[in-house]
Amino acid sequence: MTIRTYEVKLYTVVVIWRGFATGAKNFKRLGSAHKYMRRIRQGCNLEEDDVQLFECPLRLSLPKRPSRL
Repeated sequence: MTIRTYEVKLYTVVVIWRGFATGAKNFKRLGSAHKYMRRIRQGCNLEEDDVQLFECPLRLSLPKRPSRL
């Protein structure tokens, strides 16, 4: 049996309030992550708080389906 692998990118936005991570949200699309990050930053005091965006590549493996006889 052969195993197919492919890579998917996941984008994570982390909200940091006074040095503590208070929330994280994952996105499949970079544009959606940026839009959410901009919206959260508007309500933050960026001298004490922070919003960070992380790109997380995931390697997924799926077994190839056996052929039908």
